Amino acid sequence: MIKVGIIGQANELTGQLTGLLIHHPDAEVKAVICPELEGRRIDAVYKALCGDTDGTFCAATDAQLDVIFLCDNKMAGLIPPCDNQENRLRIIALCPIAGDTAELWIYGLPELNRKVLVHDTYRVACPSAHATGILPGLLPLAKNLLLNSGLRITLRGSLFNELAPGLASEVGTALQSLQASFSAPIQIEYDSAERCPGLLATIETECNVSLDVLTNIYEEYYDDHNFTFLTRDVTQGDAAGTNKCLISLEKDGNTLRVNVATDSRIKGLIGTAVHNMNLLFGLHERVGLMLMPQYL
Repeated sequence: MIKVGIIGQANELTGQLTGLLIHHPDAEVKAVICPELEGRRIDAVYKALCGDTDGTFCAATDAQLDVIFLCDNKMAGLIPPCDNQENRLRIIALCPIAGDTAELWIYGLPELNRKVLVHDTYRVACPSAHATGILPGLLPLAKNLLLNSGLRITLRGSLFNELAPGLASEVGTALQSLQASFSAPIQIEYDSAERCPGLLATIETECNVSLDVLTNIYEEYYDDHNFTFLTRDVTQGDAAGTNKCLISLEKDGNTLRVNVATDSRIKGLIGTAVHNMNLLFGLHERVGLMLMPQYL
């Protein structure tokens, strides 16, 4: 069993991650660290977990842990030290890692860095929820050097109603890791104030490659992936409640339109964090993440 610790504020993010990990068949939650709730039962705060756990919050832990999930980078000082080089502590951050230390972290988007994540990786920085909803729709193009004009991206839905100031930079940096020549402008708009888990990213760019060829490119790129699929007529909410990413392609002359549906709460955040844990510890990617969809 993977011995898990969670560090975070008493909020929805920490609660959802705790619930997902409590039900993970290969994980054992040893500590949920939240000093303001020290001594309180977890299921008294997150009542949906009644009957699932009798654990309590703690302010710190001396338990032997294999991995820590950091839900708030302001609480990084609570990460327990680990001097045992034979059992190095892995850290998965669900929050942005800023400054020079960001270079020490692997960008935890499985569609991009899956092979890196399974080999001696100990620090993983999860992507932002919106970047997770955008990048899978563009990575096959970047891999085949087909991003040669600007990107116009519209986001609808999401539990996160504000775009991070660095979102365009985050997307651009990830794309450049596959296509170093990419330098076109990225325009991102958010056109919905609706707070819901279903995120739909619509991406438009100029591309003179036929739809049939593009379909083959996307199918080949995602052929051995377990959560990202090419399908038809993707709409908002199609992936709600799951860790899946659904992609559809449309052409109008030389304009390529890519629609990407994800759940900003799961695939965009806690599901990707658990997916990264599965990769770090050599588990099948789908373990603990075969979730029931919510039909909206």
